Amino acid sequence: MSLLTIHCPECGYGQDVETARIPPRPVFATCPECRARFPFSDHLAPPPEPEIDFSFEEEIPPAAPPLAESGLPPLATPPVEIGLPPLPTPAAPPVSAPPPPLEATVTMRVTPGTPPPPEPPLAADDAEPPAYHQLPFVFTGTAGEYFRIWIVNLCLKIVTFGLYSAWAKVRKRRYFYGNTLLGDAPFDYTADPMAIFKGWCIGAAAFIIYSIGVRVNPILGGIFGLALFLAVPWVIVRSRMFTARTSNHRNVRFTFAPNYREAYVIFAGLPLLVFFSLGLIIPYLVYRQKKFFIDNGGYGTTPFVLTATVKDFYRLFLKVALGAFVVVAAVVGVAFSLGSDDQTFGPQIVALILLIPALYFFIVVYVQTELANLAWNSTRLGEETWFVSTLRTRDMAWLYFSNAIAIAGTLGLMIPWAEVRMARYRCSHLAADLPVDLKAHAAAAPDVGAGGEEFGDLFNIDVGM
Repeated sequence: MSLLTIHCPECGYGQDVETARIPPRPVFATCPECRARFPFSDHLAPPPEPEIDFSFEEEIPPAAPPLAESGLPPLATPPVEIGLPPLPTPAAPPVSAPPPPLEATVTMRVTPGTPPPPEPPLAADDAEPPAYHQLPFVFTGTAGEYFRIWIVNLCLKIVTFGLYSAWAKVRKRRYFYGNTLLGDAPFDYTADPMAIFKGWCIGAAAFIIYSIGVRVNPILGGIFGLALFLAVPWVIVRSRMFTARTSNHRNVRFTFAPNYREAYVIFAGLPLLVFFSLGLIIPYLVYRQKKFFIDNGGYGTTPFVLTATVKDFYRLFLKVALGAFVVVAAVVGVAFSLGSDDQTFGPQIVALILLIPALYFFIVVYVQTELANLAWNSTRLGEETWFVSTLRTRDMAWLYFSNAIAIAGTLGLMIPWAEVRMARYRCSHLAADLPVDLKAHAAAAPDVGAGGEEFGDLFNIDVGM
């Protein structure tokens, strides 16, 4: 038994075929894997093992013209017939239709080690969505390590009468940035303490001039106060730009686009309407501020986008207002229903007075926690990266309360422990939900130069936003 090896020129599959099973006339082979149709040719390959069916189509040659029309002399001898196995006779087609091509099926074996055929590309409608995976934020700092940095900063600020505050702030941020990991890579803070010190000097000088102006001439003090009020939006924008360009992750800097016109509307215009709107504009003001900080920020050239709407913020504040009203009404109703005599009314008033700060504390913690969750869960980086925040109000309330007790009980020595504890909790409830590896995402957002430096480092004022 003799074998011939057939190779598919498209996908590279090769099989050994018995020559007795190949049609005698020229054929076209159809690959069972990639369905490519190619003319039969001989190719040598190692003997294969698994079995796959290969199909062949016979090419029917055109009918020869009669000898009388061709002008050739008649044959002296009849044609010789070769003893090959007969091919299956196809069904007779209609007279009007051309005869269909004949097919012969040959059992063939796949050559070991042959690479699999390439997958056909998926259509746009059949393409699978990217598989998302979460990268959690991790904080690796400890209270003992940070306490040494904190106590040195405190002593140097006391000795230098506060002049060391800029360097202390940079040391603190570098520690917290360096111990905050995302995808096993830490953040980095590269600010120059001297730039912060210059900004603080300008702010201190402006405050001193304002204080002197108020004492010398109230009108002059009012002019200075108005100038400082109008400078607040500019200072906020410059501060965000400075903080963004000195913060990076995987050597990719964060950015902040300077939008001064919007800043003056949000931080100078809308606050004036709070009194006239009886506070009803506060949710809208908070929404505009969050959207301003997020939409103008970016990671390299990839922008951040806030997808929440103003309705989400009004819904949150409405829930807080209704909850506070129900609690206060219930407490007042219970207090007055217990009696109105002097012996019982006094303790009820005291309990009500003590309840007010507790209720205020819970409302503040609830609003801060829910605003953080709403902002993070509605923030998108680029087109496919989202963030997931799962902070809980009761946990945050317990952290604030227990931290305050620990700090007060140790005369402030537990401040490093409280700050590390809060940072660890916040990071443990925050993650990035992205469809690609963080390295590939960072490569898509190359490093960019720090914007807004045309005024020099002297005006890079950082206000800890």
